[in-house]
Amino acid sequence: MTEQDMIDDVARADRQAVQAAVDVSRNRCEAAVKEGLLWYDRQQATEGSCRYQAQTG
Repeated sequence: MTEQDMIDDVARADRQAVQAAVDVSRNRCEAAVKEGLLWYDRQQATEGSCRYQAQTG
């Protein structure tokens, strides 16, 4: 295994970890929305972040 291979492996693992965190965050958003607790900005979610806004009314 070359040094570049090791670097590539670490980079791949980092990307997978980030994607997993994004997925967990998105799932939490979806669950909160289904419970009617929060309004959910789907556009933001696709970018890996959820913005919540308390529902009124």
